[in-house]
Amino acid sequence: MQRSHEAPRASTNPDGRKAARRLLAVAAVALSATVLLGCTSTAPQREGRPATVAVDGNVPAPTVTTESTLTTTLALVTDYGSCDDGERKVADMVASWPISMVATAGDNARSAADCTPYQQSVDDYYTPFLGGADGGRFYPVPGDEDYSAPGAGLDAYLKAFGFLATMNDDPRWYKLNAGTVNMFMLDSEVDADSMAAQKAWLQQALTQAHESEPGYWNIVVVHRPPFTSAAQPNTAMRPADGWDYKAWGANVVISGHERFWEELQVDGLTYVTAGVGASTGAAECPSTRAPGSRKCVSGTGAVLISAFTDKLTLEYRTPDGGKGSTKATATVTR
Repeated sequence: MQRSHEAPRASTNPDGRKAARRLLAVAAVALSATVLLGCTSTAPQREGRPATVAVDGNVPAPTVTTESTLTTTLALVTDYGSCDDGERKVADMVASWPISMVATAGDNARSAADCTPYQQSVDDYYTPFLGGADGGRFYPVPGDEDYSAPGAGLDAYLKAFGFLATMNDDPRWYKLNAGTVNMFMLDSEVDADSMAAQKAWLQQALTQAHESEPGYWNIVVVHRPPFTSAAQPNTAMRPADGWDYKAWGANVVISGHERFWEELQVDGLTYVTAGVGASTGAAECPSTRAPGSRKCVSGTGAVLISAFTDKLTLEYRTPDGGKGSTKATATVTR
């Protein structure tokens, strides 16, 4: 398997005719997503994002092994779009990491004064990852506030991240590859019919990746956590409702929404709630923990994900003016 070491590709779909049919199927979304109407930001162009994020070409195609060799690093930030000092500190910390890309677990915009969704909440903080010769290295999922915050909404989200129209038949969910990591980016906010379609897509895409790429790590990202110590878990996307992440080949499920870090083990699979990337809305850990909860910490931060040949580590780091201080680490093995 050499895919992650090729030049970045413009789309997950190599067949131009299929791409045309796909865009027709989501015409209303795609047309609004191809241009940034009314955008006043001077951030680099974000269109044409590749579905494969190339990393060090010297890294060999991964195989399952007991040796521990670092192959890929990336960052994940969530619930960050507040335009506050905490967001600035987290963004500066992330920019100091030697990472191939940044993913988000939602709430890329939030209900904050003097913080225009996306043009300010994203562009003003993550510009180094938004453009460049490779089309950019920043990949989001929507959160509830991406739908509900003033000035946000699905149309605004898809205009800001126009490249999503090239990522999948329905741009609300998609797969991307970063080095030795496959990311399955989901939308927890869709209606019942779209949820069923998304589940069928994930089962097919995740199972195929698990079977054809045994040396890769498979990470599912969705805004609302299926399991959490918070009061309202995302029960609609649990294995009991047909979302059999482990059987399909997922190594970990990462979520946001609750604004604290938590690691849980449920039926042999790791679920992580990835903290909060801004000062506004940071939450304390619940006093009563859910079954399977291993670790819970509070405070503004981001996740450094390191893929090794034999393990996957997720470090929750809080900013200290440098590369950050590690407050919690979850380690996943095959």
